[in-house]
Amino acid sequence: MSRLECNKRDESIKNKRLRREGFVPGIIYGKNLDESIKVQIDAKKLSELFKTSNVGSQLSVVVDGEEINTIIKLVEYMPMSSKYQHIDFQVLTSGEKIKTSVPIKYINKENIQDEGIVQEYFNALEYEVLPKDMMDTLEIDLSVLSLANDIKVSDLELVNDERYHILTASNSVLVSLAPIQEVILEAEDEDAEDEVETVVEEEATEE
Repeated sequence: MSRLECNKRDESIKNKRLRREGFVPGIIYGKNLDESIKVQIDAKKLSELFKTSNVGSQLSVVVDGEEINTIIKLVEYMPMSSKYQHIDFQVLTSGEKIKTSVPIKYINKENIQDEGIVQEYFNALEYEVLPKDMMDTLEIDLSVLSLANDIKVSDLELVNDERYHILTASNSVLVSLAPIQEVILEAEDEDAEDEVETVVEEEATEE
């Protein structure tokens, strides 16, 4: 489990000033806390954290020396920027299930037998789970993918594991393989539609 050190936030200091000084405001919440804990995190530490963690990852947050078991619940970014604006952590309670998501990592693309273009529709799977059974990443093997067979949620071994309650619809297609010619034709149709729209706009302007 990753670890992140931070400090309680001085609420007399505005968030805008905190960000200028290189910190990101955040909050830790959970029904077993007497009250939510407002924190400030070094932006450089967050950047390092997100090299290996994602929203939904389990994380030990150390606040002024006190260690709290959490998940990363939400990350907000500054408008038109990749800079962090705010981060939410939710406290995990042993023996109590939590609704969260696990990032999907598609592997073995080089072993796909049919020729086609891989189309990924989901980058995360929603599920309910006990903290001790949480996953950092869900790997999906694409070597079984073909033009005739998509990979759906219902195809995952995870579905039959009683530890996990999958919230994403079982008939959802996670990834498919499309014929190259079909994708080219779709792209050409889109280009043609754009050209028609441009002509219509030009005619409307002339009138």
